[in-house]
Amino acid sequence: MASEQDVKNALEELMRVDTSIADLQEEKKTIDAKLKDLKKNKEDIRCLVSQFMSDQNFSIYTDDSFGEISIRKSPDKYVVNDEKKLMVVLGEHDKVDDFCETTTKINKRLLNNFFKELRSCDSLPECVDIEKGEESLVFKPNSSFSSVKKNITEKTS
Repeated sequence: MASEQDVKNALEELMRVDTSIADLQEEKKTIDAKLKDLKKNKEDIRCLVSQFMSDQNFSIYTDDSFGEISIRKSPDKYVVNDEKKLMVVLGEHDKVDDFCETTTKINKRLLNNFFKELRSCDSLPECVDIEKGEESLVFKPNSSFSSVKKNITEKTS
């Protein structure tokens, strides 16, 4: 059985873990920003090479140091901007069944409310099982912790 001191030690460790998580999240933001910059730089360089090839009327450029570069055109994409009109066109060509699937999506939030109503009057169907909700510990540190630690905990709560 845990003692009060064990709980205090655990809460201190929880605060250290929260601080580490916040530090890593900040580090991730920095890394993500650097990645974004590098990807933009890469795209700018690719555009420069592509423009050079276009200006020189090259479809393939070979360099002894770097190898072969070619420009590849991706196939065209078709973007549907009005699904209702598309369905009419598919219907006119008798292609609806060839390209369309009908699926049913259940709104689980609304369904759970319905199940709660059925359960309250002991009418829950046999095809539905109940999984007990899990308990979770909510830790709200008092003001004796630094404001940084408090902000970290508020974000994670």
